[in-house]
Amino acid sequence: FEPNRCTSSPAATDATIGRILVRLQRDGLADATIVILLADHGENLYDFPDRGMGHGDHLRGSAADHVPWVWVDPRDHLAPHDVHGIVRDVDFAPTLARLVGANPPPTDGVDLGPLLRGERQTLGLDAYQETELWFVANGPGFEPDERLPYPTITGVTDLAPDDDIFLRPEWQDTVIVAKHRAIRTDRWKLLYRPTRAGVRWSLYDLAADPDERTDVLAAHADVAA
Repeated sequence: FEPNRCTSSPAATDATIGRILVRLQRDGLADATIVILLADHGENLYDFPDRGMGHGDHLRGSAADHVPWVWVDPRDHLAPHDVHGIVRDVDFAPTLARLVGANPPPTDGVDLGPLLRGERQTLGLDAYQETELWFVANGPGFEPDERLPYPTITGVTDLAPDDDIFLRPEWQDTVIVAKHRAIRTDRWKLLYRPTRAGVRWSLYDLAADPDERTDVLAAHADVAA
């Protein structure tokens, strides 16, 4: 499939996917192959100036949470449709296992089959989120007063003899403690941010405020609790 020819540009990605699909057709496998398009993160892309463009820097807003996830199963003959309920990365393995008739591996995820088959619009799932290793010290949405500080990626990582990049042990606990975390339901998103001045909690009503612009924690302390 010549994956080394794929670059990060959308045109190159589309072209590479096209070569894979053509190869499946050429080899007579297209009618028996489940094709899945999946990414590991979304991007903010300056949708709002105060949120920057990065991924994993913070959990404000939903742009970085939205991951493209497309399933094509040539055996099901279902009409193409969107799924509007919450799904999570952790649901990927049990769903794929069920599709191919295998026993799902031990996981916190669930089988999304009812959503893929159009039997339900939502499974009422709650999604847990957390930030990853920060590449830079600060930026829109993660200024110094909005996070616990640690050095940039070049200061907390090192290079192994086999050229693998690893997190230096002396920074591991700090990186874990400094993570921003969130719980998201169909209606609410509760955001946890540790800072040098203490933990900040924020609550957003996604039904009334899908862009997460207004913190309603004070008005809905019971929901946050």
